[in-house]
Amino acid sequence: MKGIKCIAVITGLLLSGCSRNMLVPANYVQKFGKKAVPLEGEEYKFKSENKFEYIFWSDDLGSSKYGVGNYKVKQHQLLLEFTDEPLPRLKSTLTSKKNASTDLTQNFYQVHVKTDTGINLPGVTILLTNVNNDILTGAATDSQGMAKLVSAKESIPNLLKVSFVGFNDLTFEIDQQENMYFDVTLAGKYGTRITDKQIKKRIKIKKNKIVIDQKEFKIDPAAGLKLTL
Repeated sequence: MKGIKCIAVITGLLLSGCSRNMLVPANYVQKFGKKAVPLEGEEYKFKSENKFEYIFWSDDLGSSKYGVGNYKVKQHQLLLEFTDEPLPRLKSTLTSKKNASTDLTQNFYQVHVKTDTGINLPGVTILLTNVNNDILTGAATDSQGMAKLVSAKESIPNLLKVSFVGFNDLTFEIDQQENMYFDVTLAGKYGTRITDKQIKKRIKIKKNKIVIDQKEFKIDPAAGLKLTL
């Protein structure tokens, strides 16, 4: 029994040692504080066969960049080798449904905005305009990607406009005077492409998260461990 226990302990130590350099294929997004509204962010998508995608955006700089390529992890070093492999271009999308309300004097609108990788997006500008393109009301999404807008019954909105730096804008025509709930997915509007570059970063691999150059990233719960190949 002692021999079996020793083998189990040694095996566990070996596995734990190996796991330090084993990167779980998943989408990793920058970790922010609970109340923080990120003005910039990074995202790594590590895939099988040592492929990766990288996305960076900054509201302050009004820019974004992206890259794809190959990666390897060795002795706590992450080597990113960027190539010119193209990334698929995605479109922003919207789904809607009626939202029950007993108020007969106002229209209520709820908007939930997330990225194309399923992350709630704070700080998104939401506008309701009339047929003359005059702004009736506006709001910004909170830390959960939610915004609430109210308009008077006599002021019938014509368009819902959703915009955020680094993402493709979306405009939706409202053809009825109803209380509505909108579920919006904004696709990244990628900027500068990173190619023909090798970059080394210090990496620590932990359970469900990684630390790259002292910046913490967590597995995107919306994407889970699903791969996008």
